[in-house]
Amino acid sequence: PERGLAMPGLPVPSCGGAGQGDPGGALTDALVARLKILRRFSVRPAGAIRPLDNRAQDPVAAGRALGVDTVVEGRIRKSNGTARVVVQLIDVRKGRAFWSAHFDAPDEELAGLEEPIAQAMVRALDESLRR
Repeated sequence: PERGLAMPGLPVPSCGGAGQGDPGGALTDALVARLKILRRFSVRPAGAIRPLDNRAQDPVAAGRALGVDTVVEGRIRKSNGTARVVVQLIDVRKGRAFWSAHFDAPDEELAGLEEPIAQAMVRALDESLRR
């Protein structure tokens, strides 16, 4: 049976300075593309969550509104030239995280975290399906 996975954007705190683009949006888009290889999951991108307004602040409510089993919640924190991406997978039915991890890289190498994050998430999702 197909299970749903929703992935809101990864918010990035204001770091000052123009021209930094949207590293959270770019990383989210890349992760969605990589996670679509999971044939047992239907991946809903960040754009599917934006219309939910206030419910997007509560990943469980957003997951219920989208009819998915799992929501990816994450943040990017930047400090002193280093970015830390904190990601967790939330079971919508149980209302709690079942996996969490963080990944660090220099700001200019943030895009290089796509593959390790995606691989870790795929392993965690595969484990959750076996339970």
